[in-house]
Amino acid sequence: MRNRLSTGARIAACVVGVMIASQTALIAQTDMMIMGSAEAEPGDTEVRLPIKLRHVRDIHAYSVALTFPREVVSVRSLDICATEIAATIRPDFNASHIEPSLGHATLGVITEFDGATGERVIEGLEPGQERVIATLVLDVHPDAREGVYPIELTQGLGAAGIVNETSSAGDSVEPDLVHGFLRVGTRNVMHVSSTFGFCGAQPQAILSVRGSNADELNGLSIGITFDWEKAEVLEILAGLDVTREMGFPETERFELAQMDWTRVGDKCRIRIGFIWDAAPPFDQTQVLSAHTGPNPDREYAQIKIRPLFDHIDCDTEERIAFEMDEDDRPGALNSTFVVGTTSLIPKRYGGGIHYCTGAVQGRVVNGATGQPIEGALVDIEPTFQSVTTSAAGTFSFQDLPPGGYFFRVSHAAGNGFFTEYVSDYQLECGPSADNDLGDIILHPISRARCSDDMGGSLSTFDNNQDGRHDIADIFPVVGYLFQGHPEPAIFCLDAIETNGDNRIDLSDAIYFLNYLFVGGALPIAPFPECGFREVEIRGCEHHRCADL
Repeated sequence: MRNRLSTGARIAACVVGVMIASQTALIAQTDMMIMGSAEAEPGDTEVRLPIKLRHVRDIHAYSVALTFPREVVSVRSLDICATEIAATIRPDFNASHIEPSLGHATLGVITEFDGATGERVIEGLEPGQERVIATLVLDVHPDAREGVYPIELTQGLGAAGIVNETSSAGDSVEPDLVHGFLRVGTRNVMHVSSTFGFCGAQPQAILSVRGSNADELNGLSIGITFDWEKAEVLEILAGLDVTREMGFPETERFELAQMDWTRVGDKCRIRIGFIWDAAPPFDQTQVLSAHTGPNPDREYAQIKIRPLFDHIDCDTEERIAFEMDEDDRPGALNSTFVVGTTSLIPKRYGGGIHYCTGAVQGRVVNGATGQPIEGALVDIEPTFQSVTTSAAGTFSFQDLPPGGYFFRVSHAAGNGFFTEYVSDYQLECGPSADNDLGDIILHPISRARCSDDMGGSLSTFDNNQDGRHDIADIFPVVGYLFQGHPEPAIFCLDAIETNGDNRIDLSDAIYFLNYLFVGGALPIAPFPECGFREVEIRGCEHHRCADL
């Protein structure tokens, strides 16, 4: 039954955050929020990851919500320190909330509560430009296992359901999200080499399994897969070639060595296993010495393959791909190092036989000035080559086998800029114009630091009727209370009341900010649902109760 309630009776209070049909549609999504990436070793501290934003309109507020692998890292801080926001704007509100046990963190920033008419706005950028809006600082656990771990921008975190969004005077935009990663352990590498297939010119092709190991190894396992349909053009020669020239001293003997290949689904799988110290008491009298360096040039094994050239069209065949097996299920024979009685997962790259090559190009620019950076260092894996950028900020790599590549771009001085990464770039055969990375932006690390009076320790209020409770809702409330703006477009004005003191004032906004961003108490009932309150609030004479 639908009843109309009058003043002084039971007041229908649809409190901030209820699902109300929006009368202010979200602006078209032209923004993009990008989670940065980083590399670190176990035990590293204060590892910095930038969070970047592309936005074409002026904004007065934004919120960030992310998840992190709590078993690998702890979050030291998520804030605007070391960003141009801290350097040029003193926000009225700036607060973060970190939940170590849940593996998530949130941040809310409002440049000023006078959003629509104020001067302290974050000015919009040209399309494609971006700025750093926050910095995530991590400590890596000393016992963290090597691997690549996601750092993801995630919607709806915490009791209040914080989302990644921007606000322009109360209008919200949820930008497109790009996730980042943390790569822990950069010294252990295993990859399959690539070889150029000259049709009819070679009786056999040799694929080399190479890498580097930071610790002494008790063993290793290698898993390599290729498409079953390629089996008709290849012949796996019997045997596994391991010699002293591959880095194994003559005194070292295998207690177990195995190689076989079989079909698994639509893949052929080559399995190789070595153990040097297989019998108790595992005294490590037989181990493979540690070997690291700028290039993973230790050879672990060779696989001899005879291409059956009568079956290969060398004018069109670009690549027969051999991928490192990444089946990390317990008991699976995959590509891992054995240290003592534990296994480490190295960085892994595939290779193969290719019949053409490719080139790649790009340009490195300063994110603050837009100017090219000369002398920036560009590293590429798995070929482990390096180049520096020209005066125009450009770089290129030539004669590369097709396949997946990892790029690392850093400033020549080694500090002052966040390092940028391009992961899993699929390079095709052809000139560099066909493989153009475009502009890679290096953002300077600002010297600005957060001061005690930069926004205090508060957080935000759904008064714009977009069906959510988020950072955009504070503007209609504060504008109504202090600037003569129209009443917030809600069913009942007393829905602003959130802290239970029977008054509508600034404390309600502060109360809701604390709930959203710093783990404060829930607003009073019936939040977050529509319901009734047996109370009359002074100052609510002009409330607009709708039919329920």
